[in-house]
Amino acid sequence: MVGWEAIAWHTAEWWRFQWEITELVDVTSARLQDDAWRDWLTRQHRGMNNIN
Repeated sequence: MVGWEAIAWHTAEWWRFQWEITELVDVTSARLQDDAWRDWLTRQHRGMNNIN
C-alpha cells in the first residue's frame, strides 16, 4: 500500500474528527462499512483503481 491509499485505512472516529475540524460540514454519522476490504480488493483485482 502506497500513496493516497495509505490515508484511507483509518477508523470511522478518525474520519469524523478530520471532517469536524474543517468546520465545512456537519457530521451526522460516521461508521465502518461491513466487509469494505472486499470492495477495495475487487477494485484492485479488476484494475479499476483509477476510477474517479
